Order: sequence, then C-alpha cells, then structure tokens
Amino acid sequence: MKRELVSPKYILTAAVVFVWSVVLMPWSVFVTSGSDTPTVFFVQFSIFELQVFPTGEPPAHFFAVWTAYSANVDSGFDIATSYLIWMIGTGLLISAVVLTILLFVSEDRVVSILPIHPARVLGGMLLGCFSLFSVSAYLYINYGVADTPIPVGMFFMFVFGIALLINPLEDDSETIEDTEETPK
Repeated sequence: MKRELVSPKYILTAAVVFVWSVVLMPWSVFVTSGSDTPTVFFVQFSIFELQVFPTGEPPAHFFAVWTAYSANVDSGFDIATSYLIWMIGTGLLISAVVLTILLFVSEDRVVSILPIHPARVLGGMLLGCFSLFSVSAYLYINYGVADTPIPVGMFFMFVFGIALLINPLEDDSETIEDTEETPK
C-alpha cells in the first residue's frame, strides 16, 4: 500500500511551494574560525553569498556567485571549481523556478508538453540541485575555506525532491484505491 505525503490533488501546488521554499532559504551555512583569523559565517543562498563577521568588523559582505567565481578564477584559486559547480546548481534551480512560473501561467499547456508529470520533473531538479550543491560544499570544505557546514537548504532539497518523486499522482489514485485492502 502506497502512502501519500501530499494529497495527489495538491502535488503541483506542493511542488511549487517546495521549489520556492528552497530558493528563499540558504542552501548552506559554513562557519570558519582559526587562531589567526576571525570567525566568519558564510551564508550561501542560491545566487549569492553573505559573509558575516560576528564582531561586526568588517561589516557583512554580499557576493553574487558569478562574482565570487570570476574573482577566484582571476586569482588562480582552486576554490573556483566549487563556485563553478555552485553556479551550475543555481542554473538548475533557476530553471525549476521558471518551470513553476510557467505552471502558474499555463498549467494545462505545460502538463501537455512535458513527457512526465511536472511534479516529477521538479523533484528531479531538486535532487539535481542537492547533488550539485553537495559537491560544491564538499569542495568548499576540502579547500579549507570553511570548517563546519550546516547544510540547511540541502537537507530540504533532498527531502522535497524525494517527496515529489515518490508521492502518488492523481493518475495513480485509482491504482492506490484498487490495491488497498479493506478491513474484514
């Protein structure tokens, strides 16, 4: 017997909410501290990074992901690979946002064009973002930029992606009802 996490009737609405929730939360927070360097919090959203110094000196900095990438490529740092993978993940996440907007504008048309259900497509996109951001985070730690990762948004990308992929769809609802056993 299949269990539904979201009612099949509302799966597309849930998919849109899941994607926008992931976009609005940071995908990761890194903490770095050392004896010779001040503690820094790197709060990474999909398209920008916020560097926060708890002491307030210097003030917080915003960096767009492409700016951080080009600055690291120009200076020859290996961390540029992490930013490149982050940019690819951002591109995939932006594609998911565009799909949700298209679903809002013309749901019937989008559903008829896609070969599989849009909720499954968005679930796959969220899992793809999870994979790319995970590799980026690994490289970020591996290159010694940060010590302690707190993968806030990556956790939700994984959970929401899996939920969209395994949740039954409205088309499956007749099958679910047929396979459920009635109590005797």
